[in-house]
Amino acid sequence: MKDGITWVILTDGNYIKIMFNKVRGDNLKTLREGDFEHTSEIAYKMVTRKRALTLNKLATLQDEQSFFLKLLADFLNKQQEINAFQYLTLVAPGDITDIIKGFLPETVNKMIISSVKADYLQLSQDKIQTNLSGNY
Repeated sequence: MKDGITWVILTDGNYIKIMFNKVRGDNLKTLREGDFEHTSEIAYKMVTRKRALTLNKLATLQDEQSFFLKLLADFLNKQQEINAFQYLTLVAPGDITDIIKGFLPETVNKMIISSVKADYLQLSQDKIQTNLSGNY
């Protein structure tokens, strides 16, 4: 595999952390909302949607998670279209990685180099790197 920007997407179905590196095997860095031109849009949609769902007692947890995962997939598709990354690693508990893949177009699915079924979202950066060694 050639070097290129790898995004590591960590999610639990409700929250997201994006980490990246530019050379395979290099340390991961956390992508923060202000570090990247297009992350403010997804952050805004996530926050406003969570507030709307909180106010709407009819919304189920499953509805909220489906909305979130579709929003994440749409965001990844848009970022792939502008070549923001060349490779993806998905990290999420249970079947969440499979759900995300189902929302992604084939062009983005082909960029996935690894799927890890675990919840590392709350771990420190060092522990994430140790646990994901060889997956990014």
